Amino acid sequence: MTSDDHSTAPGPPAPLTLRLRTPDDLLATVPVVLGFEPRDSLVLLSFGADGRAQPDGSAGRGATGPHLRIGLPGPDDPPAALAEVVEAAVAPCRRHGVASVAAVVYTADPRLGAAAAARVEASCAAAGITVLALLRADGRRWYDAGDAAGGEGGAAPYRNESHPVRAAAVLHGRVVLGSREELADLLAPADEEVRGPLAAAVARRGSPLPGPAESRWVGDTVTRAACTGAPLGVEEAARLVVAVRLGRHRDAAWAGVGRAEASRHVDLWLDLVRRAPDGWRAGPAALAALTAWLDGSGALAWCAVDVCLEEEPGHPLGVLVRDFLEAAAPPSWWEEVTAALGDPA
Repeated sequence: MTSDDHSTAPGPPAPLTLRLRTPDDLLATVPVVLGFEPRDSLVLLSFGADGRAQPDGSAGRGATGPHLRIGLPGPDDPPAALAEVVEAAVAPCRRHGVASVAAVVYTADPRLGAAAAARVEASCAAAGITVLALLRADGRRWYDAGDAAGGEGGAAPYRNESHPVRAAAVLHGRVVLGSREELADLLAPADEEVRGPLAAAVARRGSPLPGPAESRWVGDTVTRAACTGAPLGVEEAARLVVAVRLGRHRDAAWAGVGRAEASRHVDLWLDLVRRAPDGWRAGPAALAALTAWLDGSGALAWCAVDVCLEEEPGHPLGVLVRDFLEAAAPPSWWEEVTAALGDPA
């Protein structure tokens, strides 16, 4: 069972406001929000978190709660698995005081879709959450999710690729991939001819340089690289990969990064995760997770957390971002966290 808690839509510099008026609008919006086309999943888009806004058909910033995707149980999972999936999806909405949700069950199995829909309706009703829409989609057509027979007569075709929402997303620089696996591939190790020189440079360095001067170098280098968008050379990349193993230097790497700058930092850390040798990927992956979460890319943040904690299960920053994602925490929380931590420099 996999989940992708996706907090509210990314902030400046390019806010994207999407209005959901029809089932086609909803189906086109989901992959834009997640960053990929979901399959065999339950997705909830939520509105009116903590009573700050009432649902008005808008999915714009300030009108949403957490958006969540969680994998549906497979045929070999126990009967209780579906209830666990629905509870995992609805619990963050309940915790954040969500007013209403729009739900899509992505499955070709009409009976599974109907069972999931019934549990979503019951769970939301018990929490006082209004269900604005509840659909089942199989990748080609959408249905009333409660139709366990799955009759073709009640189906309607949809094409996300040609929907205006997808065009708006492209204009705002949003990339939609074909699956979560394609998203995870963004963190896959590069070919050996790319990783080899960096591995050799990392081996020559061995351990991080101590002291505040190295922290300042990390902060300056990260800021410059994020602004230019150019990949770091081998020696600088090796020095940075080694440095962020040390907590003080890792803190310097995220210091001053807010939602407005996060997307540029995501690209930097994704590049280093792919180029870093085994045993050195956890630090860059944790920073990729943090900046992806700040950018509103919850699914990508989960993929980066997986890479980080697979290599180093107790990594402090990886665990922190995992906890944020599990709580469906909005990126705005980071301002409170950094205010409490103070300036790491």
